[in-house]
Amino acid sequence: MPTGPAARILDPVIHPLPGVLQPGPGSFNVIIGGKPAWRGVSAAAAAAIQAAKAISDTTIQVAEAATLAAAGTPGAPAAKAAEEATKAAAAASMGSMISGAA
Repeated sequence: MPTGPAARILDPVIHPLPGVLQPGPGSFNVIIGGKPAWRGVSAAAAAAIQAAKAISDTTIQVAEAATLAAAGTPGAPAAKAAEEATKAAAAASMGSMISGAA
């Protein structure tokens, strides 16, 4: 269970505009200090992000396994480069998906 502060609708934020968390996908059943908990994305968007993350994790694990299998062979540098490219592409893809869902 997290012990830090929780985000609530209309709580102030550091970025200038808007200066507060806007009403939107607030929680219907989680109330913190008399205000609904703020959710950054809808439940459907969260499910889509989780599914994409699972696929991304699998792709990265396959690339890491290929690098491990190629260790000590002439193909090791190429496998490592492919692994790093896979990780960069996965990070860009996930970042884009999360930005689009917010």
